[in-house]
Amino acid sequence: MTSRAHRAAGCGIVAVLCLAAAARAERVEFPREFAPVRGVVHAIEMPLRREVCLNGRWQFQPVPTPAGWTSGRDAPPPLPEPLADGWDATPIRIPSPWNMNASDSFQAADGADYRSFPSYPPAWEHVDMAWLRRGFEVPAEWQGHRLVLRFDAVAGACEVRVNGKVVDRQLDKFLPFEVDVTDAVRRDGPNELLVGIRSVRFFNQPGRFGSFTYPSGAWWAGGGNAAGDGIRGIWQDVFLLGLPPARATDVFVQPLVTENLLRADVELRNDAPEARDLRVEARVVPWIPAAEADLLAAPERRGEFGEKTVVAFANPVSARIEPGATSTVRLGQRIGGELAPWTPESPNQEG
Repeated sequence: MTSRAHRAAGCGIVAVLCLAAAARAERVEFPREFAPVRGVVHAIEMPLRREVCLNGRWQFQPVPTPAGWTSGRDAPPPLPEPLADGWDATPIRIPSPWNMNASDSFQAADGADYRSFPSYPPAWEHVDMAWLRRGFEVPAEWQGHRLVLRFDAVAGACEVRVNGKVVDRQLDKFLPFEVDVTDAVRRDGPNELLVGIRSVRFFNQPGRFGSFTYPSGAWWAGGGNAAGDGIRGIWQDVFLLGLPPARATDVFVQPLVTENLLRADVELRNDAPEARDLRVEARVVPWIPAAEADLLAAPERRGEFGEKTVVAFANPVSARIEPGATSTVRLGQRIGGELAPWTPESPNQEG
């Protein structure tokens, strides 16, 4: 199963859970989407922000490693262009690494406590480079929105193309990244999303503190398999986002307990062709989790934002943002009662 849930309606997977009891192991069939949760855009943000989940079946084209290439000695091999007739008959299910079943770390063996799904052709287990492809369309009601691709994690050195245009390059395994593809996308027809990926092992170089030139991370993703370089591919969710040209791009909230002050730094971005005068207001609303007693519902993060305002920032902040510029504004609000630290023994949830 994937390490993280598909996060939009219709993007779940069917999984089989093995639940270990004290005296025996009981096999339970899980007939619905596994751990579906909301995407990156919440209902409270709509209709200003929109999303389309790009998970699902993608085409997969493995690329052979050049003969004689030696790790730690040779430069990373370039990724050849995809072949028109080189696509594998088996689709890949995104999000998931293409080498999920490459070693005992990824598949059940004697003593293993889980099985990874889905299982792919054995030939994929030794693939170090590949192309992945799918199509998408922009909803008609997204007129005026900036179009942003969001990858929640890609394991390897990746090149992202939209309709043949290179829009981004990344080398990582764990961190999400976003790229504005507004100028590369056709709004009135189908689009092609093409992602080329090379294993991070191509970038290993012997050094004083080991050979990794990138964050290695957890054993499962960083070096727990037989090849020593972990997973490869698009192993977390992919979204197409529709965002307003002038928008908040990040928020950092800091409770200053000794000062009884709640502070929020809001990063603003303006992708409009003209300067924008923005007024920033803020309020805090509670997240109300759903009480689930069913064991099979436990992986599902259910709940909703409440309508009650817990904290309202009394003094809005105004800022003029030039075209293509980013700026950060700060809001602060004294709290009526003392701010209390959160601890396991005293899990404060309100006030």
